[in-house]
Amino acid sequence: SASSDLGVVIKTTSAIEPLLRSSVQEVYDVVVQDLMDALDSGSLPELSDFRLRPSVSSTNAILAKVFLAMGNYAEALTYANNALNNYSELLDYNTIFGLPFYFNNPELFLFKVPPGLAPAFDIFVNDELLNMYAAADLRPGLRYPSSFTNFRPTFNRSPNTDFAFGFDGTSYIGPSVGEMFLIRAECNARVGDLTAVNDDLNTLLVTRFAFGTYLEQPDFTDRDSALAMVKDERRRELAGQGVRLFDIKRYNLLDNANISLTRTVEGVPITLEPNSNRFIAPIAPLLITLNSELEQSPR
Repeated sequence: SASSDLGVVIKTTSAIEPLLRSSVQEVYDVVVQDLMDALDSGSLPELSDFRLRPSVSSTNAILAKVFLAMGNYAEALTYANNALNNYSELLDYNTIFGLPFYFNNPELFLFKVPPGLAPAFDIFVNDELLNMYAAADLRPGLRYPSSFTNFRPTFNRSPNTDFAFGFDGTSYIGPSVGEMFLIRAECNARVGDLTAVNDDLNTLLVTRFAFGTYLEQPDFTDRDSALAMVKDERRRELAGQGVRLFDIKRYNLLDNANISLTRTVEGVPITLEPNSNRFIAPIAPLLITLNSELEQSPR
């Protein structure tokens, strides 16, 4: 239903014209075309030393993310391969005492941060997520240090905090090498190349576990178990990087995963049902007041 679902307003000229919401398909078409034009321009370096600047590698990585969100696994696999063929360096968590500054993080293809996350804010880590990590997994200790005020594991805290910019060294949402390994692994799981799934998971996870503790993933014997492992690993590896909501939405819609979310507010449990319209953020009433042509998302 992408051709009929409401997306965002697309403005490609400065002309005064109706600000109508384009379809989801039209939005994807513009995003993909812009990225393809960037690749075809010949003006991008293979990899930028300064990760705030775009490159061929980061453009391929973003295309892999876009096609994965669309459920176009063949194209996502192609562009994840392109990105990793250009660059595939992973940090060995055994060799570091804290995550490096974003500018110096060798795993990033492109550095992006979410706005409004100042270091003063504690974002607590869900117990369910914490319980998904093995005891020898080094990621929780490096990524979720305890809050100084509540002594609970939190996102977006590290000794590398950069107060001048208002965010810290671990809070990034740009595409990374680890994410590309997982996109490639998911796509290969979906097409049945289980050996390739094993190879990518082992390559990633040996850098995340304490020396001598990681046992290579046994060879998968079926597509479903391989895909389930990749999905769990996406949750562990990409937590706090802005992908979980979109993963839940696509798993529910494309895989019939039946994932619901329940939170208790003032003692009342509230459940977000699978494929509910409430997974879609509403257009702010102020914006509709300013522009009556905007159509509200279904609720």
